[in-house]
Amino acid sequence: MDGLKKILSSVHFITFNYDRSLEFYLMRAINSLYPASDIKVTDLPITHVYGTLGSLDDKSPSYRGYAPLEYLYVHDRYNSSNTIPYKKTPDSHNASLFEELDKWIFDLAMEIATYGTSYEIEKASKIQGLVINAKDVYFLGFSFQKQNMNILFDESSVSTAKQKFGCVGGTCFDMPIEKMHDIRNKLQNNFPVVSKDFLTENWRLKRVDDYFKNYSIKIHE
Repeated sequence: MDGLKKILSSVHFITFNYDRSLEFYLMRAINSLYPASDIKVTDLPITHVYGTLGSLDDKSPSYRGYAPLEYLYVHDRYNSSNTIPYKKTPDSHNASLFEELDKWIFDLAMEIATYGTSYEIEKASKIQGLVINAKDVYFLGFSFQKQNMNILFDESSVSTAKQKFGCVGGTCFDMPIEKMHDIRNKLQNNFPVVSKDFLTENWRLKRVDDYFKNYSIKIHE
């Protein structure tokens, strides 16, 4: 398990999504490939920029199980073992339960931030520290929106970043060519080690899974 722990200690995922699909996928993969592993969801190096729809850690007060798309799940805060699935359409038999569903949705809304809201400087500084101190940075399925870029990059730290970055790469599926070139030029001005195939036209038709076909790592025990 040392190889797995070494990899987890050398990477960090920064996601702008609320859902826990990344955690869910990684834990399923780890448990399947390494059933004797003691890795827990809290060991995964993941930062949710805008918050998350609860924790997948069943010991956390904000625990919420991972719900299939066809159901909305209500977690009964008075009985931690009781997570009840509800169809999306209420009826006379579960109308009172939908009141709990409304409360659940409200609680979720209080735990997330939306794009365009004022972002806390302290939180942004921590995220920028992760980016600036990284050897390599890869954008995967990232939209390069202005606010998100400002959260990731502090222009005053450019000179430091130039010394520390080893590679900047990633995907740009279906991105308008004009936007793609503008972002590439901006990143090249700040970080002159941008990968030669990053934000170039040959990557406009490639998705994240295509990217990983070229950059896969085998974990050795």
